[in-house]
Amino acid sequence: MKLGLCVWLIFLFTTLLAGGCTSTRPVVEVSTDLSVVSLVSLDAVKAYEAGEGQKSLELYQQLVAANSSDHVSLNNMGVILLRGGQGEAALDAFESASLLAPMNSNYLVNVGFAQIKIQNYDESLSFFDRAIQINPRNAVAYYGKGVAFFYMNEPEIALGLFRQSVALEPTSAESLFMKGYAEQRNGLWMDAVKDYTAYMFFSENPTQKANAYSNRALCYFQLKDYKSGMTDLDEAMKLNDSSAVYYYNRAQGYQMRQDYENAVSDYTRAISRKSSFPEAYINRGELNYLLEKEEKGCADLKRACDLGYCGPFEKYESAGKCEN
Repeated sequence: MKLGLCVWLIFLFTTLLAGGCTSTRPVVEVSTDLSVVSLVSLDAVKAYEAGEGQKSLELYQQLVAANSSDHVSLNNMGVILLRGGQGEAALDAFESASLLAPMNSNYLVNVGFAQIKIQNYDESLSFFDRAIQINPRNAVAYYGKGVAFFYMNEPEIALGLFRQSVALEPTSAESLFMKGYAEQRNGLWMDAVKDYTAYMFFSENPTQKANAYSNRALCYFQLKDYKSGMTDLDEAMKLNDSSAVYYYNRAQGYQMRQDYENAVSDYTRAISRKSSFPEAYINRGELNYLLEKEEKGCADLKRACDLGYCGPFEKYESAGKCEN
């Protein structure tokens, strides 16, 4: 019986990664020109910092309507739109800001992130490169290039770029997480453990820290340090008990240690948190067969097939161990 797929978390691949850190780091600008600072702009900043995105967006739109050359407000509009999932609208705002202030490397970086959001990965690289030409020490530009190369399935190149980003900005939690994830993707388990540990020191977001614990646990499993891995998953669950992935990953740990009863229980906990989880059904199904609970095993494999993963069900069906 083979193990099911490990569920890798990053803040990248399921919401630009579900439950993880954001894959984009758009830069908010604050005007240093006192002549253009107004009560409206101050209110817009305060609203943004308070998490009132829609209110902040409306205030920035008022500022742009009053002054179409206000590149700071255009850029900040783009940040709010991008974080709200409106990639095309964000791109328009960032490009307008960049045309008004072509030597602002942060605006170019933001154009790059918007291009990533709409899946124009090659195009995004050109903007990150232009930002680096203007400011070779722009850590977020290197980070953005790394994200783009991740989407292009080039984890080795991405790792090099995240290394550069961390070298320029050693306390950046986002860059540390992505460097750790890139190391994990490249099989550098101990390196990843070190960077996830560093990330946890700087991160203040409980949900994101929980993802780091879960990812570090998978690295510990690869290093055969099951005790540390299980401890990390316990910590992840304390921070966020609603994640199906954490229970799935802990089930993998139990399965590696041949503790099949506890593995089945954790696959059940994962499914209770995410009913459309075919890998969990497959793994639980195969374990139920191993535990001589064939009826339950067959039911799990049928459920996985209903979700589009029919290979295991068809294998058992052809062997006469599961009837359609």
